[in-house]
Amino acid sequence: MIIVTDRDNVTYTTPHYGDLGGKPERKRPFGRPRQRWENNINILLQGTGWEDMDWIELAKERDKWQDFVNTVISFQAA
Repeated sequence: MIIVTDRDNVTYTTPHYGDLGGKPERKRPFGRPRQRWENNINILLQGTGWEDMDWIELAKERDKWQDFVNTVISFQAA
């Protein structure tokens, strides 16, 4: 607990990090959280209404995946 007195002579206490349960287990990374390419695909599929589709299996077949990507792009452009 840290006791603080401000310029109006009002004394109050603030919690110290040790009072809240100790030190954190690990340090937080710098900057923005990384966005994976899978997240981008899921966001695109949610916008088109196909969020329940197993797109990973579809992507293993290049011809079908290319047709699907073209369909999604044309759907978004309209």
